[in-house]
Amino acid sequence: MDPLACLLRAADALSAGDHHEACNALDDYYDWRNAGGFEPTTASGQRGDDYADELVRQARKLRRAS
Repeated sequence: MDPLACLLRAADALSAGDHHEACNALDDYYDWRNAGGFEPTTASGQRGDDYADELVRQARKLRRAS
């Protein structure tokens, strides 16, 4: 598994307004991390867990708006 690609999948889904796909990707990421998978770093240097948390907040907003 590529955890950064998983986070980018979530971000792309959010950009497309696809709350369900974003949540699936984030579930995959958190499953990876909870199983001991490494935390990636984004191209901008942001910790993967921080980026995931940011994406979760965006997903919640999108869900409320729909």
